[in-house]
Amino acid sequence: MFYAWAPRNSRPQVKSNERHRRRCNGLLAVDALTGQTDLQLKEQAKAEDIAGYLAQLVVKTAEQGYSKLSIILDNCRTHKRKMRQALATLLQQQGVESKIELHFIDLPPYSPDFNLAEYLIHQIRLQILHHHPLNWTLEQIKENLEQQMCSRQLQTPSRFRRHCNIYGV
Repeated sequence: MFYAWAPRNSRPQVKSNERHRRRCNGLLAVDALTGQTDLQLKEQAKAEDIAGYLAQLVVKTAEQGYSKLSIILDNCRTHKRKMRQALATLLQQQGVESKIELHFIDLPPYSPDFNLAEYLIHQIRLQILHHHPLNWTLEQIKENLEQQMCSRQLQTPSRFRRHCNIYGV
């Protein structure tokens, strides 16, 4: 435990590089039936980036022969109207909007228990990210994460189905 002396009603300030730290955003999709995951790491996660990722996902799904796709989105501000308009434009440009029916399910605020991606993110942290050496660069971490996600499945399909049954998703 760390103790510090400071004037009454004040707190010692610990210097941090939080604002200047390099970050990486993970865009993660989970198939609730099979447990298959699709992960892309991007520098930014703006509405246009999310729309591009989802467009690729919809195209893959249509190529597999599916006619309907339900996308469950949490309450993130990048999942709102601007992203959906950009997604519709991208799907129209690629000629996919008539081949597959999209249905968006919006989760209520503060409900990470309903989100399969949150469950998988927790598993990624426990099984992959917490085992990296401290001196690894962001590029090394990204490379290892992509390799691990391609080479193994963190959860079995039965675990995902059980999770969906518990929460009624």
